[in-house]
Amino acid sequence: GNIANLPNKNLVIGSGATELIGAAIFACKQMHGKNKQMYVYARPPYYSGYTGGLLAVGVANVSFTSSTDLDPSSVIEFVAYPNNPTNEFNAPVYPKAACVIHDQVYFWPSLSDIKKGGAP
Repeated sequence: GNIANLPNKNLVIGSGATELIGAAIFACKQMHGKNKQMYVYARPPYYSGYTGGLLAVGVANVSFTSSTDLDPSSVIEFVAYPNNPTNEFNAPVYPKAACVIHDQVYFWPSLSDIKKGGAP
């Protein structure tokens, strides 16, 4: 099957980036802050679909931010792993964020040196 045992992690696979990003933001908001202001953060340069996914779901009290000094419990962070176009394996800026979402669309041997970074 397509299901792996990943303790303390959720693996979501899909065919549409904007839909998956929006669904991840919605799920994190539901789990961690239905009634509080939350922020989506991604280290630049980042995929423009992160902001598009946020707009697509229209979740109340969620906004995109470039701030790196927020209360981590109010942050949903996207980490492109490896980052495009830099091909760097970055750690989260908010490792204790409400949700840290690793975007591994470029985590393929033909696109990056996966031995260098390993899985997050």
